[in-house]
Amino acid sequence: MLKTDKKRMLFLALVFLLFYIAGCSHTATRSGMDGGIAAPEEILEAPKRPDSLPEMPEEKPIVRIISGAEVSGIEEAQRMLSGKEDGLPGMKEMLHTIILRDVPVGFIAETLTEMCGYNVIVSNGAAGQKISIYMQGLPLREALESVCRLNDLWYREDRQVITLMTAEEYANEMVVRRNEKTRAFYMRYTNAEDMAKIIQAVMGAQVELKFISGEKVYGHVEADSSSGGGGSAGAAKPVLTEEDKKKLLALGITEKETDVVALAEKIGKALPATITVFKRNNCIVARSLDETLLQEMGRIIEALDTPTNQVLLEVKIFQINLGDEFQSFFQMDYSDPQHAEAGGGFSRGGHALSSLPGLGLASSTLGYLFSNEFIKARIQFFASQGRVNILSTPFLMSANNSKVEFFVGEETPLRDDVKVTTTQAVVTGDVGAVVTTAIDVKIRREELGTDVTISSFINEDGTITMDIETDISTANLNMTQVAVVNPATGETTLFPLDGVNKNTIKSIIAAKSGQSVAIGGIIKEQDKSEETKVPVLGDIPVLGFFFKKIIKDKTKTETVIILTPHVITHPALAGKTSGEFLNRRSSHPAVVDEKENILEYKTKD
Repeated sequence: MLKTDKKRMLFLALVFLLFYIAGCSHTATRSGMDGGIAAPEEILEAPKRPDSLPEMPEEKPIVRIISGAEVSGIEEAQRMLSGKEDGLPGMKEMLHTIILRDVPVGFIAETLTEMCGYNVIVSNGAAGQKISIYMQGLPLREALESVCRLNDLWYREDRQVITLMTAEEYANEMVVRRNEKTRAFYMRYTNAEDMAKIIQAVMGAQVELKFISGEKVYGHVEADSSSGGGGSAGAAKPVLTEEDKKKLLALGITEKETDVVALAEKIGKALPATITVFKRNNCIVARSLDETLLQEMGRIIEALDTPTNQVLLEVKIFQINLGDEFQSFFQMDYSDPQHAEAGGGFSRGGHALSSLPGLGLASSTLGYLFSNEFIKARIQFFASQGRVNILSTPFLMSANNSKVEFFVGEETPLRDDVKVTTTQAVVTGDVGAVVTTAIDVKIRREELGTDVTISSFINEDGTITMDIETDISTANLNMTQVAVVNPATGETTLFPLDGVNKNTIKSIIAAKSGQSVAIGGIIKEQDKSEETKVPVLGDIPVLGFFFKKIIKDKTKTETVIILTPHVITHPALAGKTSGEFLNRRSSHPAVVDEKENILEYKTKD
């Protein structure tokens, strides 16, 4: 009896082994479904991995990762971006013939469960749908795909479970991974708000710029800390709408869990990054589902967040008193009169010196020089003759592509006009009407002095283009006289009026760093008369002419501006360049003798 039982058990084991080898329980490895209806084997191959990911540029800006997946190396990043996990076993059992006539989907699921050993389940929406089909000589998976394709059904294959459902139910069950990344970019030299606007302008619809309303730079230190006016975040909007899900179904996306970036690429949907500005820390906070957008922002910031170049300007403005023997500060002898051109070469000790090519001035009446040695020699020559009157020597500094203004002078009252006012008052009695005449001299106040405005632009080759505008104004007292008649007495009185003498120079020039440029050529001629007389006798009518002398003289002055720019490529070099200038120009004891304290005070030990 025992032997019979053993034989029976052995027989059952052999039958089970043969049944297993026959393929009813045979499974094949698959990598998941790529469509709402399962595709053939060659379509189900995993996507090829890229050879290598692009190397991240060296992040010079300060970037802090607030959220996002961290990887240990390039291999892990490649695996996360391109490689999928191996799929679960599929169904490859061959079906010789399948005939269905108005069979409910629920009954078909039970039959498939018995045939392949998988748990085939049906959703409530698809269980009552009836199917009619005839097929033969197909694997079980392809048969299932055909049934779903012809009846607007979808299936999802999980671990040991196959779920049949309608297209609408499948779209609602789609789970999207939102692996959002957040980065904080700290600006070193650039204004964060300006940089955010540049990023938004360059990347367009890929970036959504949001500002915090009512934000104060240092609002956290205020005593009355009222709540800010920033908008509430609210509920997060869904990344994929119902319309987007329908597009994915039409493209054959059947995976239950999918990266939202990959899905958006399939349907051409943009996933804009959100950026905002934190003014107090001068940083940009960016959040995006797409890592490539954050990388592109980092590259833009790296290229634009650079040190601001500065220009140190040495300006000297002076007037030269010219005599009959001097025509101009820029008077020179040309080395080759036959080939001389305006603004061309001139000789100095047998050496020809040419101006920089391609440089023009705003006015053809202006003269210009670009030789440091020649300019210095001319100034020393006129100074030795006592003809130089220095008006101003400002020492200015400005950032690249910016404007610097300088004014030295005073507010001067000037007599502008004379107004006569007559009033009449009626008095009762024998006095009668009283007429009062008032002469009012109008005074206007005007700032007179030296006003310099310079806009500097550093070119790629290191030269500096400067837009210069200079106004030199002085008061011209007693410039003219106006006759005023007193209506009460009929007398005529002369009242002097004042005016303004103004010299204006406007020019655009270019020069190398450290090269002096002299601009001038504005010559003013003024007739001057001086009267000397013998006291008392010179005031006698008619005869006083013989006791006084009138000397008439003509003065000629020229305004010259000497400008020397220096390029400072980094803010850290500003102190060095300024120190070199002070060593050359300053006579202050703190600079010459390197004394920290000018006045030496005796201190007790």
